[in-house]
Amino acid sequence: MKSKIFQFMTVYPRIFAIITVTVINLLYFLIIRLAEPNQSRVLWLNNFLMNVGSFAVLMALSWCWTKYRNHKK
Repeated sequence: MKSKIFQFMTVYPRIFAIITVTVINLLYFLIIRLAEPNQSRVLWLNNFLMNVGSFAVLMALSWCWTKYRNHKK
């Protein structure tokens, strides 16, 4: 019997990839925050928001490219 995560991954691969990368990004930023305690919270929040924003732009471009490629077929 397949696990629920594997079923979700096969049915919704793009959403699964987005969730996975988001979790990895959050863990990465938490580790950096723990490693650099001297960094101000405002600067850390700015870096975090820039990374999340750039990730959202990449996901939107990927979605647009997929729509464009599927429309051409």
